[in-house]
Amino acid sequence: MRSKIRPDSTFFFEMKAKTAEREGQEFLEAYRHACDRNFDNNAQDARDLFGVFGRSNILSAKLIANPLWADEICRPPYLKKPKSAEILSKEINRACEGLAGSEIGAALRKFKYREMARIVVKNISRRADEREILLEWSDVADCILAFTYRFVFDNLTSKYGLPTTSAGDICHGAIISLGKLGAQELNMSSDIDLIFVYDSDNSQLKTSHEPAISNHEFYVKLASDVTKFLTASTEDGFLYRVDHALRPEGAQGTLANSLDAAERYYQYFGSSWERQALIRARPAAGNSDLGHRFMKSVEPFVYKRTISMGDLSHMRLMKVKIEQEGKSSQGPFNLKLGSGGIRELEFFVQALIRLYGGSHPEIRTHNTFEAIKKLCENSFISENTAASLLESYKFLRRTENFMQFNEDRQVHSLPKNDAALLDLALKLGFDNSASFTDELEGISRSVHRLFSCLFEEDYERCEMEDAIRENLDSCQNEEERIDSLAWFKKHEHKKLAEIDLEEKIAIPLLFKKLSTVADAVVGMAFEITSGSMKSLYGLPQDDLGRAKFSIVAMGSLGSREMDYGSDLDLCFLYSGDGMTNGEIKISNVEFFTKLAQKIIALISMNTRYGRAYSVDSELRPSGGQGALVTTLDSFREYHEKRSELWERLSLLKTRTIAGDPDFLQKTMETIFELAYLRSPPGETTVKSEIKRLRGRQRDERSADGTFRYDLKLGNGSIADIDSIIRYHQLMNSGQCKSLCVQNSFDLLAALENEGIISDSNYSTLLQSLTFMHDILSRLRLYKGRSAGYVDEKSRHLEELAKMCKISSAGLLVSSIIEMRKIISEIYCDTFSCQLPGNEL
Repeated sequence: MRSKIRPDSTFFFEMKAKTAEREGQEFLEAYRHACDRNFDNNAQDARDLFGVFGRSNILSAKLIANPLWADEICRPPYLKKPKSAEILSKEINRACEGLAGSEIGAALRKFKYREMARIVVKNISRRADEREILLEWSDVADCILAFTYRFVFDNLTSKYGLPTTSAGDICHGAIISLGKLGAQELNMSSDIDLIFVYDSDNSQLKTSHEPAISNHEFYVKLASDVTKFLTASTEDGFLYRVDHALRPEGAQGTLANSLDAAERYYQYFGSSWERQALIRARPAAGNSDLGHRFMKSVEPFVYKRTISMGDLSHMRLMKVKIEQEGKSSQGPFNLKLGSGGIRELEFFVQALIRLYGGSHPEIRTHNTFEAIKKLCENSFISENTAASLLESYKFLRRTENFMQFNEDRQVHSLPKNDAALLDLALKLGFDNSASFTDELEGISRSVHRLFSCLFEEDYERCEMEDAIRENLDSCQNEEERIDSLAWFKKHEHKKLAEIDLEEKIAIPLLFKKLSTVADAVVGMAFEITSGSMKSLYGLPQDDLGRAKFSIVAMGSLGSREMDYGSDLDLCFLYSGDGMTNGEIKISNVEFFTKLAQKIIALISMNTRYGRAYSVDSELRPSGGQGALVTTLDSFREYHEKRSELWERLSLLKTRTIAGDPDFLQKTMETIFELAYLRSPPGETTVKSEIKRLRGRQRDERSADGTFRYDLKLGNGSIADIDSIIRYHQLMNSGQCKSLCVQNSFDLLAALENEGIISDSNYSTLLQSLTFMHDILSRLRLYKGRSAGYVDEKSRHLEELAKMCKISSAGLLVSSIIEMRKIISEIYCDTFSCQLPGNEL
């Protein structure tokens, strides 16, 4: 994508300079001729105006044809601050006063291009950032659209009379804008995406004008006439290209829908892409109250309380389609559709709003800039990611605008010609095209990396790993490098703890974010150690070529339920036996054993920031007696033939987190089959074994006692909830694919959706699991170490109650006792056993 232009290729730029000079002179002459005085081109605002010449063919021509526009463009203070929508509307009304028919269209087109010239002058001279430029240009479109709506409405009512409701009131209509205009981010030559709605189909027209038509016919005519008015092209240019493809039923649908019809359509027939499109919907013209009623009516459709597996599947398909189109685009880079371009960035932001907006209304917004800010403020993306996205979006949209205002054409691909590419780079403030394309390539890589990680649950992990790499690069010595992982973990936990204590994050999301921190640490430990191992021993080989490696997370890390004091349960697998190909040759089992040992050491090493994590590998095949690493085939054989039920249950909370990507996929497919798809033992056997395992766990490991309540392992604890839901999962996952999830909170929701547990048990278990985890995580945060029980006699109990937002220590204890009793009742009902009684 780099320019190949030679330093001595000056002809093109000499011509551009001469063109700019010629256009400037023509403008000065036209101005003098129009008002019999010279234009004062010494003022700063006037000098900025001259920046248009040589940069925009269409605006240069418009200014020469309408030189007195310059006085309006340079009139203080509107090159320094935005014109409000109120002022824009007044100027439109004044420009169109006393005009009729085609004269109004001509006046509006002149107004549009005059305002385009003013805003482009602001953009060229950097008097406003890109967000303000896009917002102000969208305001211009809103005001033109609102005037056009009123003009067409008045014309139609003079012919047909007023449309009415069955109550005899006026049947109002509204225009809903979507896409760039809906987001208030209209570019200089964008289509506008519109939906037309009206109050009701009930009743005809209020007057006796002939011919009488229905409300529906009236508003279809209105939509058609508005569209014709906006798209009409004359010697003055045109107003806007209009796209109706986002309306209900798309190109096959009617141009206007009643509010009821639109609501029914979205309720019964609305598709996944329409949910995404409506995130950027906004009332733009017509009756404001109706517009907002439409927005309220589609909220349940757009922002679902819970996202189903089907929703995720559709969103993934949309993502795949966007990615494929980006990769297949030929020729120069396409700012909109190319890999890492505008569409990928917008989809990333909109997908997060859609995923979390149902339960977090505070992040709902139609504007991309505002959305990035809200996602950051509510901890869905980090400050670094938010800053990167904002700068990337500003850069891409500024470049897009500079390409489009030259001819008022909807272009998105960079110029093919080297000289034209350099010209664009210079206009944007770069010294040469190489600097511009380097910047663009870096931005597109960053955007695409985030986009490609979406729905993989690790886009945050990508940014975390980047932060660790950046920190490693800045280290001055080996000690600092060794400290990096522990420092990073401590730093991220501190940030999350602050949000947690301010009650700005729910427990399930907190645990997922804490788990992502651990994923990133393990991933970077693998990256660091595997590099040093390969430089020493070369690449391990097996029968299929290079031997592959995967790190498997189990326990709380596997289920993405890490809290502040959780250990890491890890298992290490490799593809097959063989030897390395370096100067020092060792067997694959030796290579991968050393690699696993180095990873554990790096993660669990004591540093001046403490250790990153304690690592437990006891859940590997054969436990502590088994080899630290094993082949995937051996892992499969062990679990198929020799594993016990507790090991089958542990697989339900298992996932891959680091290693060679293709082998990670193969490993996960094996785990999925072993955990979820194999037929379970009989119901009686499973219930009996789970009860035995829980009894042994309580006897040997629980800290329950007089005045002590073990929240993790005691009676009525998290372990009992886990036993209940994992029992149901084991017995039903082969038939219900929605149950094939590791996370307990996700599993609970799936069990309720499938009707396997009752609504009341779902609510009780969810409340109990959240309550127990909340107390346990605050306890660990308070003590700064792993802790599992609450001591009624502890002098710190009041402080713990405060951290949990509970009014007193007594209420905290009584709440724990009551919750344990409720959990135990459900446990005993599930496994047909007696309530422990006074042990609670």
